[in-house]
Amino acid sequence: MDAQSATAPPTGLIARLRSMLGGFLGGSSEASVTKRLAGTIFIIRVVSAAMAYLSQILLARWMGGSDYGVYVYVWTWVLLLGSMMDFGISASAQKIIPEYRTRGEMALLRGFLSGSRWMTFIVSAAVSTLLAGVIKLLSPWIEPNEIVPLYIGCLTLPPFVVANTQDGIARSHDWMRLGLMPQFIIRQSLIIGLTAGAFALGLHLGATVAMLASAAAVWIAMIGQMIVLNRRLGGHIEPSASISPW
Repeated sequence: MDAQSATAPPTGLIARLRSMLGGFLGGSSEASVTKRLAGTIFIIRVVSAAMAYLSQILLARWMGGSDYGVYVYVWTWVLLLGSMMDFGISASAQKIIPEYRTRGEMALLRGFLSGSRWMTFIVSAAVSTLLAGVIKLLSPWIEPNEIVPLYIGCLTLPPFVVANTQDGIARSHDWMRLGLMPQFIIRQSLIIGLTAGAFALGLHLGATVAMLASAAAVWIAMIGQMIVLNRRLGGHIEPSASISPW
């Protein structure tokens, strides 16, 4: 074996690498599309985790220990309850929408696209109102600095749940970036930006201000996602039909 052949990379390995890159970067087969979508989800999740880690470091430095603990406590409740209050509609959308499209049942499809978001918004708003009542009843036993952040958390739940529903709708059309980026990238960026702005303005960055910034980020990201999603759905389905939940 000569020196050149000894140092040359195996042709089989090069072929496999080219095949893998081709699957992620190009190709129109179902396997290639699946790989690209999986790669997009992976990248968004990794970037989101890094941003979440960064935001927690910044908030811990900008806020006092007590206020940061209250913020994490309330935000954890928002994440926990918000992930459950769509009652599985986000996951069901990825099964129901393709079935309606395959069968050509456009009226049912339009009804689901609008009604699913209306239902999750109304139900989550009702549950949030009940939770606010519970907070009011339990206020004598709740720490005073936790009451207002908990109320703000209740205001955050409806848009959080609607965003989860829109995530499922976008995923059912293979619009992964539209489904994931508003919640995992844009929302995190807004939380960092709004809290940094409050800190730069010299405001006391307590749990209340941080929750207000987080609530605003959730609402802005959800509304922006809704506008883009409705435009795409309007071009994807019959344009004469209204699919806006509002």
